[in-house]
Amino acid sequence: MADIGVSSDDNLVLFLRNFSRATKVYRSGGVLDFVDELHQRWTELHPLVSPIAIAPPIQAFGLKHAEVGAVFLSYASEDRVSAEKIKNALEAAGVDVFFDREDLQLGNDWEAKLRRSIRQCSLFVPVISRRTLVPGRRFFRVEWNLAVDEAQMASFSDEEAFLLPVVIDDMTSNEADVPAKFRSIQWQPLPAGQPTPEFVSRVQQLYRRYQKSRAMTA
Repeated sequence: MADIGVSSDDNLVLFLRNFSRATKVYRSGGVLDFVDELHQRWTELHPLVSPIAIAPPIQAFGLKHAEVGAVFLSYASEDRVSAEKIKNALEAAGVDVFFDREDLQLGNDWEAKLRRSIRQCSLFVPVISRRTLVPGRRFFRVEWNLAVDEAQMASFSDEEAFLLPVVIDDMTSNEADVPAKFRSIQWQPLPAGQPTPEFVSRVQQLYRRYQKSRAMTA
């Protein structure tokens, strides 16, 4: 029991202790003081444990907030290894890449946050492969549809490309289950996700153009 009124009454404290030996009376303060002491004791016993470390893993719809102007890399989970090759090559060229979905918890606002991250990215790169044909509700499909919506609303010109699809295997546009907008754009072939110098240069150019235009309007 943690209550200043109770702890200051010696007779009541004596009664409670005799009434039930399991009853403990906290006499060093009120409820907030009791909670603070519990926290201090826990921290002393578990110095290496942090809220991040003990948090349950996010199973779905995790999203780390993208930096403004980052290149949004969207891929099926089965293609993560290939997507990582693209990410590493772009980052080595000085391009900020949004790659992981980590911070968005399940809830009513996850799509709004995802839409905002796509809206503020400089370039959207969908990674297409035969693995994207796997049926079911796939998170990357939500990303693809939102990116198409953003491209249509923003009315990007050819020089201000926003969608830059890449294909990492022998998938063709006729076979692929992709938004119609993707079919109208030339795909960049990157077998097994191995970026070409031309691809990296193109992304770098679009990324820098976006950063320059953003700096001019800031």
